[in-house]
Amino acid sequence: MRISYLQLFIIICLSILFVSDFPKLANKLKQKIKSYKENK
Repeated sequence: MRISYLQLFIIICLSILFVSDFPKLANKLKQKIKSYKENK
């Protein structure tokens, strides 16, 4: 399977976006889990 440079570039951009956005997502998940445990 041949990957073109454009596909590789898009994959790298997406992975960078995902990694940079990950801490925010993790914080949101932690807050949801915390509130879920408190509501129980």
